[in-house]
Amino acid sequence: MRRKLLTLFVVALVPLSGAVACGSVEEEVRQRAQEEVDKGRQRVEQEIDKGRTQVEQEVTQRVEDGAREAEQRVREGIQNGGQ
Repeated sequence: MRRKLLTLFVVALVPLSGAVACGSVEEEVRQRAQEEVDKGRQRVEQEIDKGRTQVEQEVTQRVEDGAREAEQRVREGIQNGGQ
């Protein structure tokens, strides 16, 4: 009788220990996944910042070029108008 009771007790505990083990594995997997998501988010933000900086530089350069071209046209207009 004791042997049957002990067997039933062990059979009842085995699934519980497996569930506990699965829970800790699940938590570890969830944590690793979150870390990978965070790393990916950082990489994306870095690329966005890099692209933003590049666009800002390009816009600044075009504005400066446009200002120089406009100034040159004004000078040419003044020279042509004075003749």
